[in-house]
Amino acid sequence: MPKFYLHLEKWAVPWVAGLSLVALVIDELIGNHITFPISLIFPVALLAWFRPGRYAIMLAAALCYVRVGLATPWLSIPEPDLSDVLLNALVRVAVLFLVAGLIARVAKQRRALAAQPRALTGTLSMCGFCKKILNEKGEWELMETYISRHSEARFNHTVCPECQKATRPALLKHWNSP
Repeated sequence: MPKFYLHLEKWAVPWVAGLSLVALVIDELIGNHITFPISLIFPVALLAWFRPGRYAIMLAAALCYVRVGLATPWLSIPEPDLSDVLLNALVRVAVLFLVAGLIARVAKQRRALAAQPRALTGTLSMCGFCKKILNEKGEWELMETYISRHSEARFNHTVCPECQKATRPALLKHWNSP
């Protein structure tokens, strides 16, 4: 995982708390008529991206609960229509739960993909003699080059004990010859 991602993850909760307060103030300023909870989506989405989805769902429920509390006569409008307040609450809960669930799912899949090593799959066309691989461009390239470009594997070359026994006498004879 990139370093900046980890750094942002540490600060997600304080940012979400501050953004939630700002969103509630904006939502209160909009008024008590039926509205789409656009200002409340941002803190829920941010929390769903950086933390498990259950935290975003809890935040969504808390924001809706606080917003319904703000719609009561002693805090906001002198006589709010109860049907508007309940309809707003249902719309907010439905939208925020859906947003939290979808973003949490996408974030979880993204983290799973980032954690997975790149793997070669499928059939590779390889020359039986020189062991070169036919690439996407139709060109033959060294097996080590192809595998290094398409996966996390790296190569270092050495000689196994069997090949060492088989080739050592020939190499010594070649080096010692005048």
